Amino acid sequence: MKKTLNSTLLKLFVLLNASFLTLADLDRGLTIDFQVWLNKNGYGQYEFAQESFIGGAFGGKDSASDTIVNRPVVFFHGNSDIAVGQPTDKMDWKFGFTKSIEHFMANGYKKSELYVTTWGNGDYTQANKTTHSIEAVKKMRAFMEAVIQYTGASQVDVITHSLGGTLARRVIKGGHVNGAETPYEVGESLAPKVNTLITLAIGNLGIHSCSEMLDQPICNKKNGYYPAGPYQDGPSLYLQELNDNVKEADHVYSLFSTKDEVMSNKDPNFGFRTSMWTTVDDYHQFNTVEFSHLCLRDITAPLQLHLMKNHDMTSFDFNSLDTSGKDCYFYYPEKKSFSVMM
Repeated sequence: MKKTLNSTLLKLFVLLNASFLTLADLDRGLTIDFQVWLNKNGYGQYEFAQESFIGGAFGGKDSASDTIVNRPVVFFHGNSDIAVGQPTDKMDWKFGFTKSIEHFMANGYKKSELYVTTWGNGDYTQANKTTHSIEAVKKMRAFMEAVIQYTGASQVDVITHSLGGTLARRVIKGGHVNGAETPYEVGESLAPKVNTLITLAIGNLGIHSCSEMLDQPICNKKNGYYPAGPYQDGPSLYLQELNDNVKEADHVYSLFSTKDEVMSNKDPNFGFRTSMWTTVDDYHQFNTVEFSHLCLRDITAPLQLHLMKNHDMTSFDFNSLDTSGKDCYFYYPEKKSFSVMM
């Protein structure tokens, strides 16, 4: 009996350590080669390395001789998240695209083919002050241009989560933006450079939760998440301008959930509408509780890879997605209650 118990405990110890191993071993940060290239080519001002955060960025070649095999991927994380964060508190949820990057690297990708930087303040207590700001758009536009130039790729893939999705759509579209304190130009369209765009839990028509917090910057009518419903004058000007009929990539997919506590806010109909737009080629709506706002991003990593490689939703085995033991809801650290953050 004692031997059996010890064996069971040993197996449990191994499993627990294995679950943290990849997180601890992920080589976070930008490589020296990429950082040197950024400084030499006029991108140093953007501080893409984001070294004030643990996991503030990811990507780059080991050396100039490192060859690019797979189409590079550029990730856009969500509001108040960190690129490939390594949370130290059990209530901290800022993993960014850690899970997707781990999965891709386990399936043939290299660090020189995966790129992400932190575009916000990485502080979830300030989440309701975040907007689709000119600073965020300009920074991520520069990052995407840098990755394309640095890798020499004819096209890249783009994967986004939440507010990162509505940032990415403008970064790719380029053009003129009136939905700002001061109108500005983004540049020419990058759509010809994007093979596949995958959005996860995006809010193209704003978020329903804003109906309860209209006094917050994130819900403003100019460049916030001001919703299309229940207000007749919504969404915000930034989102109105974004939702044209100009396609952002050769292949465009939207993944979302009726159990998304941020986008749907217990209104699946609005959750569906805000996650869709006219240029989407295909979509999938998840309907079980495991697919919360954050878990949707992490659980669907195999589907993200499948769509980039195959451009076909119907051939994917959705039963293969691992939803066991997933609990990705995020909380205010003080109140330990649900927060309206994306």
